[in-house]
Amino acid sequence: MAVDVWYDAEEDDPTTVATPAELDAILDVMVGWGDPVLADVRISNATGPLWRVSLSVGVSGRTGRGTLIHTAPGEVAYGKASPGPEWSPADRVLYYLMNSDTEFPPDAELPLADVKDAAHHFLTTGGGRLTPTDWHWHTPPPNLPLTAQ
Repeated sequence: MAVDVWYDAEEDDPTTVATPAELDAILDVMVGWGDPVLADVRISNATGPLWRVSLSVGVSGRTGRGTLIHTAPGEVAYGKASPGPEWSPADRVLYYLMNSDTEFPPDAELPLADVKDAAHHFLTTGGGRLTPTDWHWHTPPPNLPLTAQ
């Protein structure tokens, strides 16, 4: 299985990776940037419903944390800390995908190791969503559409 990763605003085409180590190399470059940034990860050469499956992987080198959005036909979920911090709709955390910002609630930030584990699972299962023990997937609140389907 291989995935295409869009992460660098300087590149027109995605980078295709087939192993967790290759994916980690990209995520490590992003961590090195320091800022909270996102990569859009999609199954390479997907057809049918699989072409709509994606994982947005956020990393922040400054905080050592990251974010996740899993999108599949009819479903959008974000990784939510358990228990998450109390927050109001005015509280937002911004991550950037190639110069475009995406808002998350503060409880969407997870340890970087968990974010990488979820990205590896997506890659090795052909778009699957990791079943974590220390956090869970959650439907975004209506006032915070993390991604359009």
